[in-house]
Amino acid sequence: MSDWSRVHFALVAAAATDEDRRSRFFGSPLFIDSLEDKAVQSSSVLSGFRNLSVEERLELLVRRGELTEQDVSQITASQEAVRVAAATVENVIGVTHLPLGIATNFIVDGKPVLVPMAVEEPSVIAAASNGAKFARDGGGIFTECDDPVMIGQVEIRGVPDVEAARKRIEEEKPLLLAQIDQIHPRLKARGGGARDLEFRVLDPEAGHVVVHILLDCRDAMGANLINTACEEMSGPLARLTGGKAGLKILSNLADRRCVSSWVRIPVSSFVTRNFTGDQVAEGIVAASELAEKDPYRAATHNKGIMNGIDAVIIACGNDWRGVEAGAHAYACRDGRYRPLATWRIEEGDDGRFVVGRLKLPMAVGIVGGGVSVNRVAQMCLRLMKVEKATDLARIAAAVGLAQNLAAVRALASEGIQKGHMSLHARSIALTLGARGDELEHVVRDVVQGGEITPVAVQRSLNQLRGPDGGLTRAINKAVALAIDTQDASGKWSGSSSPRIFETAIVLVALDKSGEHDRAVQKARLWLRGQPIQNHHRVAEIYEQMAYSLAMERYGAIDLSDPLLFDPIYLRKSEILAALATSLGRNLTCWMPKERILAQVRDLTETEEKRRAWKPWALSDLLAVRVLLGDLGAVELLQKLQWEDGSVWNNPVSTAVAFLAFLEANYLLEARQAARYLTRAQSEEGCWSYVNLDVWATSATIRAFVENGEFQNHCLAQGLDYLLRQQNPDGGWGYASGIISDNESTSHALLALHDARRSGLSKEDDERVREAISAGLRFLKGSQDAAGLWTTWQSAGDAVVPEVLGHIAEAVSRCEPSHSIDLNPCIQWMSAHQDLDGGWLGGLCRNFPFVQSSLLRGLPSDSPAAIKGRAALVSAVNSDGGWGITPGTPSCASATGLAIAELCRGNPERHRGIIREGVSFLLDRQKADGSWDGKPEMYGPRPLLFYLRPISHAFAASGLIAARSAGIHP
Repeated sequence: MSDWSRVHFALVAAAATDEDRRSRFFGSPLFIDSLEDKAVQSSSVLSGFRNLSVEERLELLVRRGELTEQDVSQITASQEAVRVAAATVENVIGVTHLPLGIATNFIVDGKPVLVPMAVEEPSVIAAASNGAKFARDGGGIFTECDDPVMIGQVEIRGVPDVEAARKRIEEEKPLLLAQIDQIHPRLKARGGGARDLEFRVLDPEAGHVVVHILLDCRDAMGANLINTACEEMSGPLARLTGGKAGLKILSNLADRRCVSSWVRIPVSSFVTRNFTGDQVAEGIVAASELAEKDPYRAATHNKGIMNGIDAVIIACGNDWRGVEAGAHAYACRDGRYRPLATWRIEEGDDGRFVVGRLKLPMAVGIVGGGVSVNRVAQMCLRLMKVEKATDLARIAAAVGLAQNLAAVRALASEGIQKGHMSLHARSIALTLGARGDELEHVVRDVVQGGEITPVAVQRSLNQLRGPDGGLTRAINKAVALAIDTQDASGKWSGSSSPRIFETAIVLVALDKSGEHDRAVQKARLWLRGQPIQNHHRVAEIYEQMAYSLAMERYGAIDLSDPLLFDPIYLRKSEILAALATSLGRNLTCWMPKERILAQVRDLTETEEKRRAWKPWALSDLLAVRVLLGDLGAVELLQKLQWEDGSVWNNPVSTAVAFLAFLEANYLLEARQAARYLTRAQSEEGCWSYVNLDVWATSATIRAFVENGEFQNHCLAQGLDYLLRQQNPDGGWGYASGIISDNESTSHALLALHDARRSGLSKEDDERVREAISAGLRFLKGSQDAAGLWTTWQSAGDAVVPEVLGHIAEAVSRCEPSHSIDLNPCIQWMSAHQDLDGGWLGGLCRNFPFVQSSLLRGLPSDSPAAIKGRAALVSAVNSDGGWGITPGTPSCASATGLAIAELCRGNPERHRGIIREGVSFLLDRQKADGSWDGKPEMYGPRPLLFYLRPISHAFAASGLIAARSAGIHP
């Protein structure tokens, strides 16, 4: 994007001469006697904000309550932007984007403010934040603002008697003002309206005059309001003056609508390693005085000011061109182009201070025009807590002053050339495709070398990346992260990503006891602003209703949708109904409570029926019975509680059991459950779904097992952990102490099998071989009469495609003799393939994960495998990545899995697609070797979560497979 500001300033400065520019001077220099020390909150200080990813920055602002999830969606939704653009301007074919960032550290009139800025130029936001940081030492930036009065001009030519016309306008002024107010009665009702009429003579001999209409536009910028008034009043004014009306339009020199900002900073604040505070302060004043004497310097001085102001105005959907025009015209109001901001050193009883003052017209609005249809602009206004148009004007003026301070301070101390060199090097590196932490490395290298050219940058980039385009470097970073995140027990933590449902349910339980206020308040703070999962109607209802219970929102708990009582979702719906009943909330439920109780009682009335359920599922059913009035079920529930107070280390099951214990007056058990829940709460205040440590450890071993560094540092401990977690029945549960299931067992078997191929010692190999044999016996014993496997071997448990795929892969790889018959399994997988070649996952929403799971379990040359691989290829996005589901934005875990699968098949056939996918992963890898994760796994369906180690392993596996296939960018 070209730098329009420099061109604009040059034109204005050149046009301003002493002879041909005359304007009224409004306002006198501001005098500051003293500033009281103000204790302000530091909520505008976001330490480390610049080091976060875009997603992490938005997540942080949502967590702080500054933005809502809907705000984030509007920022990132291009289709919405196109719709807004089409309602705003003509001939729309799309939208072009400006980066939107947050300037931190601002205190404006004693209040901390986070300032959104839309700007393409590097360093603008950083400079504003830096200037604001210095201003904090003086209590922040202070402002004054005129009433929002706009000027409209009605030109009248051929007035026969100019002085007589002036007199008639003056005599009729009250009636004329009343007539203007009749044009905009609603504006008058809001406290705005006509304020005055001014008669200006341009050429007395030719009878050429202009009448100014001064209109208070309140919270609107006012262009349409003032233009309408000019049009309507041109006739009456022409008749009164005896002339002919000409132009009828607003003036962008809105000098009745000025805003002033000022700051007073101790000189001592400017001390640097190489300069005293006095030296820097005197340099700041010298830079200001040069701009006051020289219009060529003043143009650049003011350009820096408008860098900040324009960025705020654009972010808030206002007319930055009008603000620019008014600022430049005001800068040459006495016939000479001058700086808008000036700096001086002032002596006081409390020391020496650098004092900066800025004044300029600021015609902005927060209603009407493009602001009303621009949701991003509305979000930016909310972020700054803007309530009136003058609030926006004050903040913009504060940003302009902070921007100018950063610039003149840099000029006065170390200078800005070094910074410009870095920015130039950064721009070249980005153009040449530098990724992630490559950028900082290359910029530092070429700046130190003193050669800032494309050739030098490319040379540095090539040296850093090596012969495979940075692929090995990226893999090494991913391996290093895996090594660093293994804990002392040898596992990788399978703590699931937090979401509303679990935290809300636990909060409800603890809150009812009235004894855990600290945990409850931490949880409520975490919940505020958390995104509600909306990928599925049931997930959205679950989280909305859980949130309503937790935050004590009024209104009925609405479970009236019949879909909630589909067998897949029924269990969680029963829990919500029971909770609402226990809390005395109004409940609208598709299934009557009496029927829920009867149904749950029937499912758990005998020992044989209870044995059919997994312990945590049985606990939920028994707790629902108690909460719906069947207190006798509490004795059965009591037997399911662990010594640590939990119900099988499951926060939701423990929370519901806790409420049931309270209901039945089992206070000892309730206290034990509460202790577990308060200990399980994270520092942030939330609770996670479950810990899938066996899954996370198995996935990590499988991804990195062939890497030498991983083998040396992690493999033995990881294998020891998996072997320790094997249950006496030969299977594995998803975490320590959990009963065996088919899915966890297949994960562990595949990890152990891959580890054997890495070359274990004879003793370790024998241990692993025996564990694999025991695991296969478990799988053979859990195969049902149809030759298939369910996931949990629990009542009502369905056959899930990807689970069958994992089991088929584990059996075929670990048991070549095929003593376990896989034919029914392979037939089922082939029969349940969609027409387009895809499968619908039951445990995972990640499409490439599901496809890969099935393809690895099927014979590679089978028709189903061929169709499945083609479906995977067709799901690639234009950016080279794959989304969680086809057509959704690409993410790292899905892309890595897709690449790994294509490399496993025929990599040469898909070389181009694989190369693009690798580039996608390299571009998005963070400096620490990780990638952003996205919710991709169901638990319980349809709620989603993700595990960082598993998402990391998925992404890295694609890079490792590509390198093995000899494919790199």
